Amino acid sequence: MRVALMQPYFFPYIGYFDLLASSDLFVFYDDAAYSRGGWVSRNRVAANGKDFNYIRLTLDRAPLGTPINDIRLKDPEEDRNHLLSVLHNVYRKAPYYKAVVAVVERALKDLDGSLSQAAAASIISCADYIGIHASIKYSHNIDYDRALSPEAKVISICKSLDARSYVNLSGGRELYSEDEFLSNDLSLNFAEPADFSYEVGGRAFVPNLSIIDAMMWVDPAEIREYLLVRSEQFS
Repeated sequence: MRVALMQPYFFPYIGYFDLLASSDLFVFYDDAAYSRGGWVSRNRVAANGKDFNYIRLTLDRAPLGTPINDIRLKDPEEDRNHLLSVLHNVYRKAPYYKAVVAVVERALKDLDGSLSQAAAASIISCADYIGIHASIKYSHNIDYDRALSPEAKVISICKSLDARSYVNLSGGRELYSEDEFLSNDLSLNFAEPADFSYEVGGRAFVPNLSIIDAMMWVDPAEIREYLLVRSEQFS
């Protein structure tokens, strides 16, 4: 079984879904410490007159080092309305606007106030729309040794899940040792950066925006085919 592990990002870029499509079991690493400079509570979409706008979830104050699954949303209804307004202003003429707005609304419906749940819901809703599926687990529900080093925690999670292979984004090459994984009977694999470009209605294409941008302009079947072809590198 091939496992991938990532913090749950808010409507992440296509590379995140590349990792999801390449795994048999995807773990939301939601008991990792929340980082204010990361992508768990924000992302980027296209903008009028500039390269991008940030979309974000506003959060209650929490001490440094608070786990993601203990961070609470401050005003999810206001955040939802603001996001929908941004999407209307920028994408209302995009060919898949109505379908994608429905995906976003579904993701942000009935939130329980948890940042982890909101970010995970944004990923799951988009993955369902595209048509890619993997089994999902949350790290806070997994029995592993939380006192270990970052690399050893990943190995501990994989062993707890009876994984035989771990796949990560290419940026993880500097974080993980292939020999360390092999010594624990795990193969270590990396997904190369996704290079997915598309027409954006006369705008200049900006890479690595939220998956929302790709879904607005590209048929979901085309996105799915791109991701499934790339996942074959690990077959």
